[in-house]
Amino acid sequence: MLKRLFLCLFFLVTGLWGFAQTPTTQGADFWVSFLKNGYKTTNTTGKLTLVASGPKGTEVRWENTFTGVADNASILDRGYIVFDIPYEDGYNDQNAGTAFRGVHVYTTNGEAISLYAANEASNSFDVANVLPVDALGTNYMILTNKSIGEASSNYTGLNRASFLVVATEPNTRVQITPSCLTADDHEAHVPYVVTLEREGTCYHVLNKNAGGDTNTDGDFTGTLVESLDGQPIAVFNGNCLTRVMETPIGTTGYEHVFEQAMPVDYWGQHFVVTSSHPGPTQFHLQSDLVKVTALEDGTTIKVDGTEQARLNAGESTTFWMDLTSRPCAYVTADRPAAVCLYNHSHQSSSGSGSKMYGDPSMVWISPVEQTIEQVMFSTFQADKVERHFVNVVCRSDAQGLYLDGVNIASALTPVTAAPEYAYVRVDTLSHGAHTLSCVGGLTAHVYGVGEQKGYAYTVGSSARVLSKQLYVNDELSTDYPNGYTVCQNDALIDFRVFYNADYDHIAWEFGDGTTAVGEAVPHQYSDVGNYEVMARVFRETEGEMQPADSLSVTIHVQSLINKDINEESCASFFTFYGRDYPIPFQGDTIVSSDEGCDTLFHLNLQPRYLEPHYTYVEDACGPIMWFDTLRDVPGWYTVRVPLDDGCDSTYRLHLAFVELPTNCVRQKESCEAYDWNGVLCETTGPYTQTFHTEVGGCPYDSTLYFTLIPPGDTVLPPVEACGQYEWMGKTYTELGYHRHDTIIEGPNGCRTHFFLDLTLYETPSFDAIVGLDQVAVATSFWPGQYRYYLDDSTTINYDRIRWELLDNPEGPDQWEFRPHGASCTIVAYAMGDRTLRVTTGDGLCDKTVVKPIHCSGYAVDTYGTLGVEVYPNPAKDVVTVKGEGLKEVSVYNLLGQKLKSVLLNGDAEMHLQVDDLPQALYLFKIHTSKGNMTRLVSVNK
Repeated sequence: MLKRLFLCLFFLVTGLWGFAQTPTTQGADFWVSFLKNGYKTTNTTGKLTLVASGPKGTEVRWENTFTGVADNASILDRGYIVFDIPYEDGYNDQNAGTAFRGVHVYTTNGEAISLYAANEASNSFDVANVLPVDALGTNYMILTNKSIGEASSNYTGLNRASFLVVATEPNTRVQITPSCLTADDHEAHVPYVVTLEREGTCYHVLNKNAGGDTNTDGDFTGTLVESLDGQPIAVFNGNCLTRVMETPIGTTGYEHVFEQAMPVDYWGQHFVVTSSHPGPTQFHLQSDLVKVTALEDGTTIKVDGTEQARLNAGESTTFWMDLTSRPCAYVTADRPAAVCLYNHSHQSSSGSGSKMYGDPSMVWISPVEQTIEQVMFSTFQADKVERHFVNVVCRSDAQGLYLDGVNIASALTPVTAAPEYAYVRVDTLSHGAHTLSCVGGLTAHVYGVGEQKGYAYTVGSSARVLSKQLYVNDELSTDYPNGYTVCQNDALIDFRVFYNADYDHIAWEFGDGTTAVGEAVPHQYSDVGNYEVMARVFRETEGEMQPADSLSVTIHVQSLINKDINEESCASFFTFYGRDYPIPFQGDTIVSSDEGCDTLFHLNLQPRYLEPHYTYVEDACGPIMWFDTLRDVPGWYTVRVPLDDGCDSTYRLHLAFVELPTNCVRQKESCEAYDWNGVLCETTGPYTQTFHTEVGGCPYDSTLYFTLIPPGDTVLPPVEACGQYEWMGKTYTELGYHRHDTIIEGPNGCRTHFFLDLTLYETPSFDAIVGLDQVAVATSFWPGQYRYYLDDSTTINYDRIRWELLDNPEGPDQWEFRPHGASCTIVAYAMGDRTLRVTTGDGLCDKTVVKPIHCSGYAVDTYGTLGVEVYPNPAKDVVTVKGEGLKEVSVYNLLGQKLKSVLLNGDAEMHLQVDDLPQALYLFKIHTSKGNMTRLVSVNK
C-alpha cells in the first residue's frame, strides 16, 4: 500500500500563504513597536511610520488595543500605503520598563503583505523589516553596535544600545540574560524574568553605561531573550544613538539604528554580503562595517575562504568593506551565525563640500539558506533622502531575476569566493512600491542616502528553522503542520532529526507505547489512529543528562477504504481499473492508490437488456433537425442509438408538414374605423396580423389594405412655422396668419373639406453684434461704459430679444449689465474677459450670436498690487501712491487719453493732485522697479 500526504485539506484551510510551508517575512498579522530615538529626545520633531506593500485592494488596519486608537486604508494603484503612528501609541521612551505601546497590524481579508517600520527625527532616520506573527519565535540573541561613549558626542546618556520585546499573547513570561549591565541594574550574564501582562505590552531597556570607543560594556550583542512558555514574541534591537567610522575625520555623524531581531532558529551559516553602492561622486560615502556574531561556542568564521575568527556564543568579529574595491564578501560559519551591516557615519572633511551625505543604518543580512522567490517592498521618502538603492543576491544560474517585471539577470556579477552565487547593486531605484522575484530564490536589502541621512532594511526572506529539523521519510515535518498521513500496515517509516548543536543522544516516543534511541530510527504502525511522535534531545549538563530540546510531529494512520460497486450492462464483460470482469459477477478486489490508502471494492455486476422502442409523431411547419440530420420529406424515420453499456435503443418518427392557408390578402374601404379581428383600423394603410393553423400551430401572415374616407369638414390643429410650410402638395410662404383649405373626394363619393390655420414667422436677419461709444473693433478697451446693438434689428420683435453677459462672477470686479431691447449697455469696472450673447425669437425661429469682450487697458503689463497702495479711493483732492521703486505715475480717462504724468526716481511714496479733474472714473498707470500695474480710481467732488 502507498501512503497519502493530506495536502488538499491543508490548501483549503490555510490558503496560499498558509501552504507556503516555510514562513516568510510576508504575512497578514504583525506586532510592532518603536525603540527610543536619541534625536527625538533632544529635538521636538519626529515621526513614526509604517509602510505596507501588497496586492491592490488589500485593506490594512493598525490598532493599539490598549488606547483604542486605530486606522485602516486600502492599498491602491501605487502598491503601498503609509500610516503615521502617534508617539503615545507606539513609541518607547523609557530607559527601562514596560509600556502599552505595541501596535497590531493586520489585513482584514488575510491577504499577505510586507510591512516596514521607520523611526524618524531631526537628523535621524532608519527603517526595519517587520516579521509576521507566524514567523516569530521564542528564542533570540540581541545584535547591537557598541556604545561610543558619552565623551565622544553632545548627547550625554543617549549613546547606548537598546532592545525591545513585544508580547503577542497575554501573560507572556520572558527571561532575559543581558550581556552587560542594564539601565534598570540587571547584572551581566544573570538571567531575570519579565512578565508582559497583555498582548501589545512592551519591555524596553537601554544599557547602563555608555562606555568608551574601545569599551564593549555598552554593547548588548549576545544578550539572550527567551519566551518561557512558548508564546511567540517580537524583538527589536539597535542603538538609541551610535556612530560608525573606520577612520574618524573631522565632525562625524550619530544616528539611531534598529532592526527586528531574527529568532536564532533562522540563523544561517552562509552569507553573501554586498556593500552599499558608492552613488554619485558628490556623496563621498565611506566604507560599510560588517559584524558577524556566533550563536554557539567554538564557531569558526571565514571571510572569502580565509579564517577571520573563532568565537564563543555571543561574541562578534567585524571587518570593513570599501564600497568600490570590495563590493561583496562571502562569509561562512561552521555553526549558526548572524550578520549585520552598518553604513558609515557622515564626515565633514570627506571632500563633499558643504553637504555631508549618509549616516549609520543597520540591516540584517539574510543567509542564503533563507531565500525567498518573490516579495513586494517600498522605499521610504524621508526628509533630505535623495537616492534609493537595492542590492540583490541569487544563484548565478538564475535565468530570470525580475525587478518590477523587468529581467535584470544580465546585470548579475558572480561572487569571487563563491561563484555559484551572484549579486547586483541597483542604483536607479525610484521612490515607491517595487516587486522582486527569482524562481531559484533571492535575498535583498534596500537603502537610501541623503544629506546627513541614511536608512537600510531587509527586503524580505524566508523564515526556515535552520537550527533543528525533524524529517519523516526525508520530508520536513514543518512542511506538514496538519500532520503526516500513512496507511495501515504501510512499510517502515523513517524518522530522522537534524540538530545543529552539541547533544549526547536523541530519545524517541512514537505515541503507541514504543520508544527508540538514535538520530535516525524506523517505525511501523499496525493500528489505525493519530499518534504524537516526540524526539527529545538530551545533553549532559553539570554531570547530569538533561533534556535540552524537543521536536514533534503528528502521524495519522488511515484504515483501508471500502466501496460498493453496483453496475448493470448489456455487454458481456465490465472493465474496472484495467481488468475485465465477466457479467454477471460478484466479488472483491483491492486497488492501490498514489493519492491515498488502498481501497477494497465490492463488485456486484448484473446484465441489462435491450432498451424498448420510442415512437414520436410530429406535425411540423417545415424541415426539422432530428438526431443531427435535416428531415425535409414527410414520412417515417428510424434511428438506432447504441448505449454506453452495450445496449441499443430504437427511436421512430412520423413526420408530416402542415399546409398553410392561401389568399391571405384582402382590401377594405370605409368612411369610419374598421375592427379587423381585434385590430382597430383608423387610418388608411396596410395592416398585418399573424395567425396560426389549427393543426401544428404554424404561424402565417394575413394583410388588409384599408382606406379611410374622412367624412365632412375637418379643422386641423393650428400650425406655426418659420419661412415656409408644405401641405397637401402645396408650398405656403406668405408671412403672418392665414387659413388654407382643400377638398378630398374618395372613390365611393365621400368628400372631406380640410381647413388649416397657418402662421409663418420670418427668421431674424441679423448676423453680428456691433458696438458704439469707443468700443474698439477688436473689443479691447479700457474700463468704462459701452453700448452694443444688433447689426440689423428693423424686422425683429424687441420683446423677443434676450441679452446675456456670460462669465461675470460675483465680487468687486463685477461688471454692470443693462439690456434694453435691440441694444444693451455694459459698464466695465476692471480689466477682464466676458462673453456677450444675444438670442431672438420665441423658441420657434430663434437665432443666437455671441461676441467676446476683452477689457485690457491697452496691454497693461501687470494687473496686480506689486506691493503698491493707492488711496483714498474714491478721492477728492489728492491721491497717494505708496510702494517700493516708484518710477512713473500717469492718469488716463476712460477714453485712453493721458491727462497727467509724474516721473519719479525710485521713490517710496508720492502725492498727486486730482482736484482739477472733473468727477469721473480714471485709470492710474503705475510703473515700478518690480513691474507695472493699473488701478481704477473714482474722483468725487
